[in-house]
Amino acid sequence: MNFRFTKEVAEEALKAAHREVFVSLALSTLKDLVARVQQYIRSGCAQPAELLASWADSEAYRVLPPAQDDPLTVKLFMSNVKIALAIVERSWREGPPGRDPLCASQLPPPAQ
Repeated sequence: MNFRFTKEVAEEALKAAHREVFVSLALSTLKDLVARVQQYIRSGCAQPAELLASWADSEAYRVLPPAQDDPLTVKLFMSNVKIALAIVERSWREGPPGRDPLCASQLPPPAQ
């Protein structure tokens, strides 16, 4: 197999991309972060309530910040994700009338 880049170059490229995405999320508005979490949940109807509870309980998002990143940016990210999860969880619990909050792939009811 012939690779174009060395392992080290590929690792550096992935590390830079990871940091770019992390900083973008950490510095995004809360409204945008909530929209991104909702979009992620809608992308694969995998029991949203369980997914949100798991994220909130395990705080798995704590492993997302790149190593050696700015501690203030990391704290901002953690705080915003925790708040965004609470907002999204509540919106899924209170979902629109007539819609099943456990299935994000449902189409909205026809306009009347």
